[in-house]
Amino acid sequence: MARALAFTVLVLSNLALIQVNRSWATSGGVPRARNAALWWIASVTVVLLATVLWVPAIAALFAFRAPSATMLAIGTGLCLIAFAWFEAAKRFAGNYTR
Repeated sequence: MARALAFTVLVLSNLALIQVNRSWATSGGVPRARNAALWWIASVTVVLLATVLWVPAIAALFAFRAPSATMLAIGTGLCLIAFAWFEAAKRFAGNYTR
């Protein structure tokens, strides 16, 4: 279960990091230009992540056991905290435009 949770946090954190880097010139994680390809990639990534976690044959390839809902909530919370930290770092660094 720990391996699956770590993998989940890594995948979700990478998606959050992509969003933070896209919006480096703005605050709040919302870039000025919309990017449809990013949303397709993020959606497919989340669907594949769910497949890897909850389809037993695929989970067995990775030696994963599905994490509980509580553990997934904690992992997602950690990703959100990291996202907020990066946004705060951008604001305090003054590297954004209003």
